[in-house]
Amino acid sequence: MKIITKIALVATAITMPFMSSADVVSSSEQGFQIKIEQPYEGTADSGYQRFVNDINQWWLDDHTWFGDAEKLSIDATAWRLFLRNRR
Repeated sequence: MKIITKIALVATAITMPFMSSADVVSSSEQGFQIKIEQPYEGTADSGYQRFVNDINQWWLDDHTWFGDAEKLSIDATAWRLFLRNRR
């Protein structure tokens, strides 16, 4: 699975509790892409850090195989590589 697909799936999971509707941007036999907008008052960096480091704050325990969102983690390798290449 491509990293963009993984990021899109995680982003969808984050916004699910707040989501009232989503627009289907595209669809095919391989999958679909949706657009969800949610206001955020912080900086992009603080939002990203919260997304990566505080999974248990936005992921529901009962949406895991083991019933505990505290055990989830995100390997943000693509983001680290992106930041390293920007320098």
